[in-house]
Amino acid sequence: MKMLFLTPFFLTGLCLSTEAIADDEDSMDFSLGALPVEQAPKPIESVYVNEVELGGLYGSEDSFKFGEYSGLQNRGGYVTGNLKLQRRADPNGESTDYWKLDARNLGLTSRYIRGEYGRQGSGKVFFEYDQTPHYRWDDAKTPFITGGNTLNLPTGWVAGQDTTGMTQLNSSLKPVSIATERKKYKAGLMWHFNRQWSANLQYFNEKKDGFDITSGIFGTSGGNPLAAVLPRPINFNTNDVNFELSYNDNSSQLSFRYHLSLFENSDSLTWQNPYSLMSPLQTAYPDQGRLAYEPDNQAHQLSLNFAHRFNRTTRLSGKFSYGWMLQDQDFLPYTVNPALNVTTPLPRNSLDARVNNLHGNLTFSARPFKKMNFKARYTYTERDNQTPTDAYAILRNDSEDQETAADSDVIRTNLPYNYRKHKTQLDLGYRLFNTVKLTAGYDFERIERDYAEVYATNEHTGRLKLTASPFNFMTTRLQYAHSMRNGSDYRHNKLYTDSHTQQFLDTLPADRRFSNNPLLRKFQYSDRVRDRVDGNVTLIPTDRLTLGLSGFFLHDNYDALIGLSSQTRLSGTFDVSYAFSKHLELHSFYTQEYFLSRQTGFARRSVEAALPPLDPDSFWWLDNEDTVHTVGAGLSWTLIEDTLDIGLDYLYSRAVTEIDPSRNDPVTDLPNINTELHSLNFHGDYRLQKNLSLRLSYRYESLLTEDFARDGVQVDTMDRVISLGSSSPDYNAHVFGLTMLYNF
Repeated sequence: MKMLFLTPFFLTGLCLSTEAIADDEDSMDFSLGALPVEQAPKPIESVYVNEVELGGLYGSEDSFKFGEYSGLQNRGGYVTGNLKLQRRADPNGESTDYWKLDARNLGLTSRYIRGEYGRQGSGKVFFEYDQTPHYRWDDAKTPFITGGNTLNLPTGWVAGQDTTGMTQLNSSLKPVSIATERKKYKAGLMWHFNRQWSANLQYFNEKKDGFDITSGIFGTSGGNPLAAVLPRPINFNTNDVNFELSYNDNSSQLSFRYHLSLFENSDSLTWQNPYSLMSPLQTAYPDQGRLAYEPDNQAHQLSLNFAHRFNRTTRLSGKFSYGWMLQDQDFLPYTVNPALNVTTPLPRNSLDARVNNLHGNLTFSARPFKKMNFKARYTYTERDNQTPTDAYAILRNDSEDQETAADSDVIRTNLPYNYRKHKTQLDLGYRLFNTVKLTAGYDFERIERDYAEVYATNEHTGRLKLTASPFNFMTTRLQYAHSMRNGSDYRHNKLYTDSHTQQFLDTLPADRRFSNNPLLRKFQYSDRVRDRVDGNVTLIPTDRLTLGLSGFFLHDNYDALIGLSSQTRLSGTFDVSYAFSKHLELHSFYTQEYFLSRQTGFARRSVEAALPPLDPDSFWWLDNEDTVHTVGAGLSWTLIEDTLDIGLDYLYSRAVTEIDPSRNDPVTDLPNINTELHSLNFHGDYRLQKNLSLRLSYRYESLLTEDFARDGVQVDTMDRVISLGSSSPDYNAHVFGLTMLYNF
């Protein structure tokens, strides 16, 4: 269950924005990101444009979850600083130069800095530094010695066929922090050659370091895996370049763009096998296993965007791009274990992968009559995977000698996935009355895939939308969409037969050439019927009161005997804000979210068990239900005009996940997954002088989680899995802040 705490803020933002019902086509804005000529700002008197804030914070809690992205993960004091400095261009003087400097959270690991220097109407240069932490687990433990891309076990390690035989496991545990940190450096140049032509060049470098989690496995089948959850070192380096040349006049826009992305990473992770020898595996302590990291790669993209307005009511726009991705990092050997027998080398030194991506769309919009508007769009997307295919005689999980016989089931061929997508969208809108507009739409999407169970799917969608403003203080929107997706024949063993050798397939009867159950349907390819309703109402009965109600309902039905059969999503938000006076404003909201998915499974221990007639007692069903309630309220209050202002916000959210399995025989429901959050934020600003203020802040946050998959699961709880022993997070955190604000 992913925590959905921030979802209500997004929904609330949608609800608070009053929706106008004027035609989108009425506003002929063809901007494609071209850089407009900057206009000199009007001089503003008696307004401070520079602000410096400096002070300190004190946090009461050691909690990675509380400081997950903020950098307030440790108990203790922090120096904090924010500043906004700028020099405006003088509209009445000779100099049109300006500069800006913006910095936030200078004393924290979530700091951000941006500087900009420019000349009005000519261009600008800028730089950015953005640091983002992600603190995940602070209670993880591992017997492996960390410090690089090789994880060794301590001297004196006692191996066992399961964790109960590892007598030195608990005494060898050491804490490890599962956390990463991103540091992004960005610089750019924007220049206007004249009022029509401009150029934009940007470069950024991003480094990501720290520890994530992965799994190391020894084993040759689903019946004999020996696993360990590993702290994986992260060392990503990404360099991106963007160049854009743009043209913009009163009726047309044109832009040409080039994007380059280069990704670099370490090669692999190696770890010692903590288990003793167990047949049929041919590896044991102190042998090693190795897995490859994401390989170094590069991506290029050329794009052309345009828009042209023929007259006040007709326009045409389009976006076209062609990109290619390359990856030729050298393969690792078949195995890192020299004791295993390898007689056939790799068929090539690297994958030599190349994927070409083509995308294009055209949009035509017109208003042929005063009350009618029309829009048509066609989009084509193609993925052309030109990666060579070869047969690989793999050694499963560094655990067995190589099998090279042509009829072996472990010789597999890589399958380069391709697809082609066509999508057509039509919309016709008609204003029934001055305050009521009806829009009808139709979408058609066809996707053709290579190396997939279904070659082609066709989806038809019909849409109706009604927007109305029955009163001058009320706006409404209601939309309904019905979709039907149908596919070509479902080839349940397509990937199985394409990836195995013909010699191996010849050893099997035709009706036994599969791994997944023949009745299983992957939900992305399954025939589906979808219904969706969404809408909102906004009321502004007085200048002081605003009310909003928004929500959506979605239901999917899948034609699958085994697999996902249906899902339902429901969300609704009510919000209200009221200004008692210019000094006091209150706001509040309530959101409920609901998600239900239903699936059917079939338990089997052999291929024959999946053949007709099926045992009815082997079927099982699972309902997964998520319910989230969120309520929030706050106020802004000027207690003493020009002297004392306070702000207060409170948020409460509770999420419950219910997992209900069933079958013909009685079964017990799994425990609920519960998450409960209280969050309180307060700040008070006291003006000591006209341009000097004292800010007192306080933040309280309480989180309680219950997750049976993590709680009580120690490092050795599972006999064939060494876990990290991390529990679901709980905390009660207080943060006190005191800062000075100086404006000039």
